[in-house]
Amino acid sequence: MKVCFIILSFIFNTGMVFAQDFVADLSLDVSSQDFSDGIRDGEVGIFTMTLTNLGPSSFPSGSEFDIFYSYNVTQDKFIIYELFDNEPISAGCEFNFFSGDPRPPIDDFFTPLHSFKLTTPLEMGQSVSCDITLSFEESGFLETRWWLNNFTDPSTDNNSASFVFFGTPEPVPLNVNIMLLFVILICAHFKLKSRIQ
Repeated sequence: MKVCFIILSFIFNTGMVFAQDFVADLSLDVSSQDFSDGIRDGEVGIFTMTLTNLGPSSFPSGSEFDIFYSYNVTQDKFIIYELFDNEPISAGCEFNFFSGDPRPPIDDFFTPLHSFKLTTPLEMGQSVSCDITLSFEESGFLETRWWLNNFTDPSTDNNSASFVFFGTPEPVPLNVNIMLLFVILICAHFKLKSRIQ
């Protein structure tokens, strides 16, 4: 009996130390320098998910981090399909599929049954990224939400982020702008002339 108690105590204490070793504040950011000013027809760019370890602990090689996302089903869903059609180009980042039935949308936001899984060591103060190349034949509008599942994170306020894909209006040709300005000046001239008379 005493031997069993010693063994159980060792396992319990080892588990506690293991859990304490991996308590860290992780921060998630999603961004795209290419699409920050909107999507143009035929545009190709990089979409980036960045995970930062704010400490105090570090994660060893082989650690896995799952980044989930949801999107507004009432908007341009073809934008999100680009995430399905293009494999991540960053080492250690891949699609992670789950079995089961997805939950229905909540407030129009649907969460697919898969994540982007990062398998990597993550030292305190270090950041790792998952990059995906996206190519859009046409512009559109879509709100997305992203979050990290980390059950030992002492602060979950920075575990989520959002990104909005939006279209860019076609620029108005210069000759149309000049013509419009000319019409405005003529109208202003006749209006001023009528007041003087």
